[in-house]
Amino acid sequence: MESLTALSVLAVPLVFAVAMWRSARSAGALPALLAAAAIVCVDAFGIVDLNLGAVQNIMLLLVAGLGWIVSRFSEHYLAGDPGQPRFFRWLNALLASVTLVIVADNLVVFWLAWVSISLSLHQLLLFYPERPRAALAAHKKFVFARIADAALLTAFVLFYWQYQTLSIDNLATIWRSGESLPVSMQIAACLIVLVAVLKCAQMPFHGWLIQVVEAPTPVSALLHAGVVNLGGFLLLRLSGLLELSGVASGLLLLVAGASLVLAALIAITRISIKVNLAWSTVAQMALMLVQISLGLYALAMLHLVAHSCYKAYAFLNSGSQVQQFVTASAAPGGGARFHTALFGTLVAFAGYLYLASQFELAISTPEWLLLALYSIGFGSLWRRRGWLLSLGMVVALVSLHLSLKTAIESHLILPASSAPDWALIWTALVILALATGGWLMRFGRNSALRQTLSRHLYAGLYLDEWATRLTLAVWPVRLPKPFTLKPDTIVKETQP
Repeated sequence: MESLTALSVLAVPLVFAVAMWRSARSAGALPALLAAAAIVCVDAFGIVDLNLGAVQNIMLLLVAGLGWIVSRFSEHYLAGDPGQPRFFRWLNALLASVTLVIVADNLVVFWLAWVSISLSLHQLLLFYPERPRAALAAHKKFVFARIADAALLTAFVLFYWQYQTLSIDNLATIWRSGESLPVSMQIAACLIVLVAVLKCAQMPFHGWLIQVVEAPTPVSALLHAGVVNLGGFLLLRLSGLLELSGVASGLLLLVAGASLVLAALIAITRISIKVNLAWSTVAQMALMLVQISLGLYALAMLHLVAHSCYKAYAFLNSGSQVQQFVTASAAPGGGARFHTALFGTLVAFAGYLYLASQFELAISTPEWLLLALYSIGFGSLWRRRGWLLSLGMVVALVSLHLSLKTAIESHLILPASSAPDWALIWTALVILALATGGWLMRFGRNSALRQTLSRHLYAGLYLDEWATRLTLAVWPVRLPKPFTLKPDTIVKETQP
């Protein structure tokens, strides 16, 4: 088993190298090949542990699949572009760095690979440096990433100072013993939460993720489907620390819950497909962080994988989604109505109740709250016409969700933890606010409250403007000037 795991670890960067060999030649494949060699070398010194856990194995498969898909798409997307070799070099560097983060058991290697991810991504975001919005988004991402890097380094220094070990697995063993955390570890846990919030682009640090849609489509797909998920992976990797720190988990729940409600409602007001998907990513990452803060690690892992697959497909297929949206909206009975959405929600939740009772699934109170939220999402799939097809779709999705959740849960060594009463109350309020606001935005078109709310939500509650001003005040940057045609040039070109 260990040998198979080792081969899977080595296969990830090798797949990147083979996939890129034709388009990027040796220069494009070199970073991935070096990463494979580095994994082999450092394993001899015990820096990388090839006896990986379930979370790491799942992430490796996910990264390998996404990397291959994005790479193949990029070959055609950037065909003929003079910057294609440069794109693939940085893409391979990014994928190799993500692989090292997943398999690293050493705090130093983990941090260096974490920083390398940010630097490689920065180069991809600036693939078109002449675009002012792209440059501004990359700059804000760079500043937030440096704050996250400093916070992560501080937390790791505190880990070593307290326990005198650089092994993440050893730290996990210590935390699983259940001993109370000293003040230094409480601070470290809060710093880890800060890193995850910044990495997952939670509000008000979200603006860069919305604006990077001007980057090449494969970059957006890889960013939204993979890189932002690393905040959740970090928390899952250090879940033992989060279990013992009520302050850190509570802070995570408060921030993620508020970001979930706001981002989901803002996404409803957006018309642009890419911008809508970007806001959806912020909301989905917030939901994943809520699951982690409640101790629902299997559910969070399932959410991470499902969101990655969906979001990669959505971005790579964003061009055709415009026509699909128009067709679905114009179809008879295609528009959702309140009573049909409510009926679909009740059917979905009833399905959860029935399947849980039939298969004797152990579902905790926090999980029931989130299942109610998922039921609201499934209810939106319900249509006034074709109720039999809608029923079959909802039942199939509910069954698939519970099956995959149970399968992942059986392979994770992360047991679900109990949440305090205040956390359950806050989660219930978040779900209530999300359901009320969502139905108001969807079905209250003639409501004055809805119109007022839409105006402020469309502006993103002005949070990004404040964050941008603060960022430029702390770290100014000269942005490229947008390309404009002179009036005399336009006149000359239009003259016969």
